[in-house]
Amino acid sequence: MANKKWKPMHKRDVFHAFMVRGARFDGEFDMPCIEGTQEIPKGLIPFSEAMNENCREYHCHVMFYEDDFRFERVWAQPHRYEERLKKFAGGISADFSTCTDFPGALKVWNTYRDRATGFWMQHHLGMHVIPNVRVEELTRNWALDGLPRESVIAIGARTCVKDRDNRRLFCQGLRIVCDELRPTGIVWYGADAYGCSDYPRELGIPIHVFKGRGRGKIEGDQRGC
Repeated sequence: MANKKWKPMHKRDVFHAFMVRGARFDGEFDMPCIEGTQEIPKGLIPFSEAMNENCREYHCHVMFYEDDFRFERVWAQPHRYEERLKKFAGGISADFSTCTDFPGALKVWNTYRDRATGFWMQHHLGMHVIPNVRVEELTRNWALDGLPRESVIAIGARTCVKDRDNRRLFCQGLRIVCDELRPTGIVWYGADAYGCSDYPRELGIPIHVFKGRGRGKIEGDQRGC
């Protein structure tokens, strides 16, 4: 159950330890653990749009598949967005960038922030949270730490599959995800194109497609096909 008001463990808590208070930690880098879910969103809405006071799409899950500068503020000042976030049906854990050309330390840090933000939303705010997953061959030893097995997960495919080299890395990572996590369903943000979802479909994993349409509300096809 969510606490009415979570405060920093110390006034100098610049590392936001309060966000992972009560968490279990997993793996070499102590990634906070996010619990699994079987929930499928009715719609997705970008964080930057959801935080607009005029937005009333409360049936949607808040997602972070947009440029980092649009949601960095939720890490910088999480308390500021607590009450607003709790109005929505749920959320997808954060998606701080882990680009292939980033230094390894930055990939680890941003993955930690993904998990910490997801745990905070799930346990401190009482939100339904779908774990966001990103992994590549070079990060497979730690990039899945803290994630649940046999759960619905979320994958951001938008902008990842048009370029042939990026598509190859994306599909390689998706195979790792399916083999290691054995998801019961995938919330797929972006176009279902180029056969990228063939492997999970072969395994019988339902794919729930939410096509990227730029900024604004995104409704899924809900086929789970």
